Amino acid sequence: MNTKIQKEQRDKELLELIKRQTNYDNKTIKEKLKKWNNNYIYVIKEYINPNFQEKKKEKEKTLNQQIMTEIRNFCNNKIIKKN
Repeated sequence: MNTKIQKEQRDKELLELIKRQTNYDNKTIKEKLKKWNNNYIYVIKEYINPNFQEKKKEKEKTLNQQIMTEIRNFCNNKIIKKN
């Protein structure tokens, strides 16, 4: 009985937390929570940025940028090993 009350209290607090961070209504919040397996962080992230799960593409570097990066890394590694 006590765990049921705790679960209801937790669910109620989750609803209030998500309401404060978004402009979703109770029905939408419950749908989103179900979609994200009760992960309230994902619900809020989806509200802020609907494409939050997409990986960002790294810029392709020119050949000169790649060479300079490797030289820099090489020098940095040498300095670290020396100390």
